[in-house]
Amino acid sequence: MNYLKKSMVLVISAAMVFSLASCGNSTSDTTTGSKSASEESKTNASSKATTFIAAHASTEESTLGQFFLSIQDYLEKNTDDLKMEVYPAGQLGSDTELAESIVDNSVQMIAGSTGSYVNVVGDFCLFDLPFAYDSYWQMRKVCADEELEAAMDKVLEEKNLKLGCLRAEGFRTLFTKKPVTCYEDIKGLQLRVMDNKYHISLWNSLGANTTTVAFTELYTALQQGVVEAQENTVTSTLANYNLQEVTNYATLSKHEPTVHPFLINLEFYNGLTEQQQEELIAACKYAQENEADREKDDQKSLETLKSDYGYEVYEFTEDDLGKCREATKATWDDIQNTVNPTLYKALEAAIEKNK
Repeated sequence: MNYLKKSMVLVISAAMVFSLASCGNSTSDTTTGSKSASEESKTNASSKATTFIAAHASTEESTLGQFFLSIQDYLEKNTDDLKMEVYPAGQLGSDTELAESIVDNSVQMIAGSTGSYVNVVGDFCLFDLPFAYDSYWQMRKVCADEELEAAMDKVLEEKNLKLGCLRAEGFRTLFTKKPVTCYEDIKGLQLRVMDNKYHISLWNSLGANTTTVAFTELYTALQQGVVEAQENTVTSTLANYNLQEVTNYATLSKHEPTVHPFLINLEFYNGLTEQQQEELIAACKYAQENEADREKDDQKSLETLKSDYGYEVYEFTEDDLGKCREATKATWDDIQNTVNPTLYKALEAAIEKNK
């Protein structure tokens, strides 16, 4: 991890420990009578609250950023013993760096694309299965499937992690500087991908030339011609780092979902009271169940791209998608042979159940 960001994480963590210790040693003044019994009760409850750090690499305005705020809002309105401080926009590190911080408990909750976390939790490649979903709502129901969540939780325990929830952001879309109207146009495309071997395998199978670039450096890479395309969700592209300014075309390719696992450090979670544990999971589930329809958001964002930025939008036909599935079969097989068999079966069942 970047030394400055790592230092910042450690300073924040130390400050919270000091704050909690100070609160734990504080005593109320019973002689002045300056506070009513109810005020005193509220003060004592607040002083005993456990505060934890949550972080992500997207902007606060992004849909992921808003999901974090929904969790925070739930805790503020429904609990007095659990508080969450959110650090957005990569303040405490990139997705990859935060994946390191969550394991050692210097950050207690993170969320980012499963594709960014594969190097820490290999089984997250489950969500890299190419061209696996038919619709956004199928994807969203799959992410809320209780059997899938339970199977994922078992896998995460081995990594000192606990699952808060799975969030379906939507389909990843291809954004380019030149038109990609069909499967054949992908060949030779200079495409930015995250540092994930399954993403690289998928796009190489389709004929693209891939380059790994950190999300926070993507704007410059596109602007300077290091790459000529990127793939991400529509709303994320529009909300993060002005990426819509450096490409001209969008292709609805349905190649992969963006799924955000909300990960909690297991040591931290086990240190909470049973009530606090229930409150934290309830906050995550509340945000999951009450999130806006991101498919509608994507449609609005596409209209904005066309009207405000002059974008041309294309969509792969069923024939294109069939060719893509055939070309990426080796990537699918590689993932199926790599992932925990119980977890794979749980996902397979959830996809089938929600067709």
